[in-house]
Amino acid sequence: CFAAKPDTAGSDTYTDPDISAMAASPTENTIVDRALEEVTGLYTDVYMISDASAQLMDQSIDEDGNAVYIVETSFKRTLKAANAMEIPAIAGMVEAKNLLEDPADIQAAEEYIAARIADMEDNYIGVEQDTNVTLRVTLPAALPMAASLDDAITPETIEVDCGIGEEEYAPLDEIAPRSAADQRVTGSELVAEAVSNTSLSTSRATPHNSRILNYNRIAARNYARLFSCDLGISYDHSSCHNGKYEFFEGNDCANFVSQCLENGGLSTDNLWYPYSSYWNTTGNSGNGLRQYVTDNDLFFKTSNVNKAFAGSIINQLTSSGGNAGHVGLIDQNDYSTVTFCAHTNCRRSKPVSFLSYKNYFVPYYDSYGGTWVNP
Repeated sequence: CFAAKPDTAGSDTYTDPDISAMAASPTENTIVDRALEEVTGLYTDVYMISDASAQLMDQSIDEDGNAVYIVETSFKRTLKAANAMEIPAIAGMVEAKNLLEDPADIQAAEEYIAARIADMEDNYIGVEQDTNVTLRVTLPAALPMAASLDDAITPETIEVDCGIGEEEYAPLDEIAPRSAADQRVTGSELVAEAVSNTSLSTSRATPHNSRILNYNRIAARNYARLFSCDLGISYDHSSCHNGKYEFFEGNDCANFVSQCLENGGLSTDNLWYPYSSYWNTTGNSGNGLRQYVTDNDLFFKTSNVNKAFAGSIINQLTSSGGNAGHVGLIDQNDYSTVTFCAHTNCRRSKPVSFLSYKNYFVPYYDSYGGTWVNP
């Protein structure tokens, strides 16, 4: 989680991006407005959109002579579904359960589905979800007249930052809500795993580390949202720093996630405590947060984003599958979209790409559903 703090030596004119955005010309305002229209348009089939806004944060010329605009967008999303059964993934779960015949399998499926329905009903149905999306708009250096920008700005000219720590731009459609058909398949697969991986009843008979019973994943999520922001910076700033903890400039991601876990109720021990290696590092060289939560039977690792409910850890991977050294905390997953919060660089309720390189660490116990969770 490394990024440089701006060099302000010898200057008294530096303005902290905490409180500023670029003044935009009429043409640039058109670019900003169209970028906001394109990103919110991705969500309108599934969500009601409110409080949408956008700011021009930077502009430059790339090596090919194209004009590049960085636009920060923010909006709230509320599911159009009136109840959990209108969420295609939940419907797929019920359909899969109805095909089961073994009473033990049916019971395991019903317990799993009940926990997911409770989560959706209380945390998502009718609940606004903040969303902050950083966009990069690339246009020919010779910009068309403002009147023709509508034709020049298309989803193909817009990329979205999906990186957990450092910038990682991807095509805009990578954050589009998942289709209903895809969700139904997801729901069916999740139920199949719930009844095949030794079943929930067996998991209860052989529980994992009991300390995870004290982890309130919703409290951890709330902490993550409170002490993160969408400024994308890596140095100490008030909007992200809980004064109870140290802030490690350029390298605060594991420290932040550990704070989320502790404030969610996970107790420290003689290995994981502020600011031990297990607390303060991701574990690229061993003895980090990822190793701690798995070696101590608290969280399991998965590549399946559908299992990563709010309160799970998200881990950035390289294109070759190695660990990139960046972690964050999932703060929203309603099966249509997923968002996360992180430090260095700071992110708050940023979208997770379904296609880029990430894996997840999920608590063995779902404090919200009151059930053990299968890997």
